[in-house]
Amino acid sequence: MGGGEEGAWLSGAGGRGQAALWALLVAVVTASATPFAEEPTNGSAALGGEAELRCAVRGGGAAQWARDGLLLGATPSRHPRYRLAGDPRRGQYHLRIRGVQLEDDATFECQAGGGNGTEPPRASRPAQLRVLVPPGPPALELPPGAELPWVGGAEVHVRCHAHDARPAPRLVLTLGGQPLPDASNRVFEGSHPKLSSAEVTVRLTPQRQHHGQRLLCTASNEAGAAPTEAALTLDVLFPPGPPTIEGLDSPHVRAGDTLELVCVVRGGNPPPSLHWDKDGRPLAAPWVTQRPLAVTRSPLVVAVTRADDGASLRCRVRTEPPLPEGGSAGVTLHVTYPPSEVTLAGPRGGAENESLTLTCASAPSNPPRLRWWLGGSELRPTETSTAPVRPWGRGGGHGDVIEPDAGGAAQRPRAPPGVRGGSGGSGRGQSQPRSEHHPPPDSLWVEAPPPNATFRAGALVRLSCHARGGHPPRLVWRRAGAAGAAGGALAGAAPEAEPRGQRRRLQLRDSAHQGAPTASARLRVLFPPQSVSITASPREPRLGQRLQLTCVTGSSHPAPALTWRHHGRTDPGEALPPTPAPHGGVSVASRLRLQVALQDQGHVVTCEAASPALGVTVRAGHRLSVRRERGNGGGMRSMGVNGGLYGVNGSQWVSMDVNGVAMGVNGPAAAPRPPGGRVLAREHSHVVLPLLGDAHPPLRDCAWSHAGTRLAPSPRHRVLPEGSLSIGNVSRGDAGSYRVECRNAEGRGSAGLQLEVEYPPSIVRAPDPVVVDEGGTIEMECEAEGHPLLDGSLQWERLVGSMGALSPAALGLPMGLEAVGGVPVGRLRGSGARRDMGGAYECRVDTGVPPPARAVIRLLIRYGPEMEAVPEPEPIPVLVPDGADAVAVGCRARGCPLWSCTGSSGAAPSAPWTAGSSSSNGRTPPGPAAS
Repeated sequence: MGGGEEGAWLSGAGGRGQAALWALLVAVVTASATPFAEEPTNGSAALGGEAELRCAVRGGGAAQWARDGLLLGATPSRHPRYRLAGDPRRGQYHLRIRGVQLEDDATFECQAGGGNGTEPPRASRPAQLRVLVPPGPPALELPPGAELPWVGGAEVHVRCHAHDARPAPRLVLTLGGQPLPDASNRVFEGSHPKLSSAEVTVRLTPQRQHHGQRLLCTASNEAGAAPTEAALTLDVLFPPGPPTIEGLDSPHVRAGDTLELVCVVRGGNPPPSLHWDKDGRPLAAPWVTQRPLAVTRSPLVVAVTRADDGASLRCRVRTEPPLPEGGSAGVTLHVTYPPSEVTLAGPRGGAENESLTLTCASAPSNPPRLRWWLGGSELRPTETSTAPVRPWGRGGGHGDVIEPDAGGAAQRPRAPPGVRGGSGGSGRGQSQPRSEHHPPPDSLWVEAPPPNATFRAGALVRLSCHARGGHPPRLVWRRAGAAGAAGGALAGAAPEAEPRGQRRRLQLRDSAHQGAPTASARLRVLFPPQSVSITASPREPRLGQRLQLTCVTGSSHPAPALTWRHHGRTDPGEALPPTPAPHGGVSVASRLRLQVALQDQGHVVTCEAASPALGVTVRAGHRLSVRRERGNGGGMRSMGVNGGLYGVNGSQWVSMDVNGVAMGVNGPAAAPRPPGGRVLAREHSHVVLPLLGDAHPPLRDCAWSHAGTRLAPSPRHRVLPEGSLSIGNVSRGDAGSYRVECRNAEGRGSAGLQLEVEYPPSIVRAPDPVVVDEGGTIEMECEAEGHPLLDGSLQWERLVGSMGALSPAALGLPMGLEAVGGVPVGRLRGSGARRDMGGAYECRVDTGVPPPARAVIRLLIRYGPEMEAVPEPEPIPVLVPDGADAVAVGCRARGCPLWSCTGSSGAAPSAPWTAGSSSSNGRTPPGPAAS
């Protein structure tokens, strides 16, 4: 066909076909094109923040939003937090959400139609809004019995947990800024199905270097909030290092010397106490702890005498509570001393080449040694003998010298300087002095620190003296009226001295000139107490007698604060007036009065003198020695103890006297004081059942039994050297009666007590949920176990709020509900069940042993469905295109448990409704409606 023919066809009858073709093309393009100029996209928002989902429709058409398949309406006024933003004339229907809640974590769609009633509504692609919830503050949890302080080297399980976050919280445990290795992480469902909780557990073995470090748990997630923290400062008990003795270069010392020894121990928590003894006899010496340096020192001043030859000085380390012994250090003294007199006997002269016999005898000396000299040459004696001399002498000696050289002179044996010989001479001489005149200096001054400057004891202070004019003077320093070191003969002498006094006046004068000028300077020195001593009156009190202890410090500046430590308690005592002391300081004193009890035998009472300005604490201890009456049976008996329970300062004593053997078992002082001789211990902790034996001869062969079964030594059960029973990792099976039996040469004795083990409560039965018909009888049960379970430890509370954030109600239980029963089974009862009674209830058991146990029980009040009319005047508009096959209609009803919706159109029933499009089936909580 030619081109002309084709044009004729189009302009002829084919014109009508062309129009139909164009209409078909427009319909296809219109049907395939999306009505949305902008569709919503996936996003996230923080809990409580704002979110915006954007939607724009072409041609200015109408639009509405749906959440999880349920329409929100053209204007979502039913949801106060939802509103539309944008210009509707431009087809903008952006959905803005204020105060985002967990229920907003859903799928949203924007639905739009053509607006002419001929096109069905079109839905945008679904957009997922993810609500981010930051984790709550984490919590560090220690197992029962692992409370601070920790014992170094003992493994501890540390657990940190954070709850109700989205996404799951990330937990990091650090110690001293370094992450802890081998952490075990676990994520589990929170209080709401959309929330997650997490916990991390590590096994930590504390060491001495961990003392004082922070154990930090950090929780964070993608919600963007600042990480939350929980911290714990570690207090680790560890033994001190071995002691060392300073101040003695060699054990060989001379009689008359004064030894200034210092016992030094580094480390240790708590700081150790140091005790000196000489050949096993205690010596009074204080000890000082410098906490910033973790160094404990104990000075000891010993005046060496001949009797100290072979004496052993030892410094012992003790800790409280007892830790592995830090050991001891000792030194054995070897005292040397010269003879007090040397006697030379024999002829005073002789012929040439004649043999002479001379005898030399010395008073006791150590070591005994005699040497002969002739004309500057040493001679060998022909005989030497040593005779023992008491009490400390080493002996004397004599020798024979044969054929002295011609012209020689026999000389006395040499002895150390200062020893008087058996013979000697005296000389006499004269001299004529020469008189000269030297003018004194014109002026004299001292360069010194400012008058208000203070110095710590041990610091070096440099003082410079200057003289001007006159003859070069001879400078002499004096301190507090005593002669000091002489300076040089030149001006500008600068002695360096160690400050000793509080306000020490140093004076400088020219000793070579009468009436010469003087200069002075004052120093203000801070120094701790030089000594702390305790006196007791009476020294050995009887049981029940009043004991008075007096603590007196040496000179110090400023005045220290005195406190007493007795059986782990701190007592300020009775302060006495201070008195002036040497070096410009003061001496303070404190008095403590005690009623002597049986448990005080061998106990050490400590007096502490603290100088906060210097950071130094000086301590002294006094060991109590209690005298007891001797009974008729010949053994030692305890006064006032006739069997049964005997309480002393919070301790329990179960005591009895059999065949002259009095015994007692006491519980730890930190435990409560239950009646009937009971001792309390926490599960997984460590407990020691101390044994007090009062017998003569001493107790031996002590055996413990539990519930009638003898205990054999094991890693958990150990009998300590003094007879006490140590139980590690206490379990519930360790509870029960214990008995100890000891014997000596006079007979046997036994005593018993009851050990009770405390462990946290737990809920073993709590049926959930409890469904009750409206008007029926309510009964909820909660059964718990634990020790102790006391009346009032089980409580009921009503919870309000959403499942993600339940909290106790302010008004308590609803009217008509009453808590009945006690422990171990508690009940919540009520009659005439009402709808407002429905909700969540918490059963909480708190026995004082952490952590408390909780269980949530849901109460559902069952009643029939009730329809709810759509409130006017804001009906929900539904776009129904003409000729549409289906239409989405919402149904709103209230009921419990399940409900379903059916509908009709006019007089004829409608087609079956399906969930999500035309109907909704589901379980709703009591009270709220569902649509």
